Amino acid sequence: MKKIASFFILLSLVFISTYTNANSMKSEKEKYVLKVLGISCQYCVIGVRQILKETAGFQTVEVDPEQNTVVLYTDKGTCFSNEQLKKLFEGSGFSYQGVISEPSSCKKGL
Repeated sequence: MKKIASFFILLSLVFISTYTNANSMKSEKEKYVLKVLGISCQYCVIGVRQILKETAGFQTVEVDPEQNTVVLYTDKGTCFSNEQLKKLFEGSGFSYQGVISEPSSCKKGL
């Protein structure tokens, strides 16, 4: 019984540590929200992630097929123009519609 209790305590500590590290890492990221049409299934989600995973500067990619959005978390201070983001989707079968929101530090004129 003590082994089982010890296991669950250790598991809880690992979970708390992982959760804390993930939240602290998010604060060091910039966030883009993109409108992308044609993401209709889990294979599409995988396809979008494949397109973006090799792009320097992206830390995390979240795809929401129901909202037709792609959320990109980038390294702090890494900025992408609308044209750069559009080129990522060229020839992919997905229809890039544009940026819904971008980091304030990356907006034009700043």
